[in-house]
Amino acid sequence: MTRQTSINAYNKIKAEGLLGKLQAQVYDNLYHSGPLTIAECSQYHLPSIDSRSVSPRFAELEKKGVITTVGKRKCSVTGREVLLWDVTANLPAPVPKKVKGVGPEREQIASRLVWLANPEDFNEDTCDMLKKAAKIIDPNVAFPFGEKTNEPQ
Repeated sequence: MTRQTSINAYNKIKAEGLLGKLQAQVYDNLYHSGPLTIAECSQYHLPSIDSRSVSPRFAELEKKGVITTVGKRKCSVTGREVLLWDVTANLPAPVPKKVKGVGPEREQIASRLVWLANPEDFNEDTCDMLKKAAKIIDPNVAFPFGEKTNEPQ
């Protein structure tokens, strides 16, 4: 049973090219044949594509909010009890891009620089310099202090 909102989301995603090529193929198969398991989607609907390329697209699409798990059942391919996936009525949500090379160590360094940028401890120029350094290390870093006050944001 396909809801009108799912149809609207599907049509907009297809028309505007809101997903990558392989993501769109997985989404399209789930829309037309879902709910499906990952193995069923891979083996029956995308047999020309290596299953190791299909499987990661499910997590990506889930992060974007366009597919979700709808239960569990025995997979007709593997014979195991696995998650069942289907489309949602959502349009893709923007997923923050992971900056190449920003691993736990760089995030930790950026976080420490942010805390050093406390306006109580340094003058404004030094705080600005520390904030810029933190942004270079990790562009997604958040600052707990406002621009003009010492209050956490």
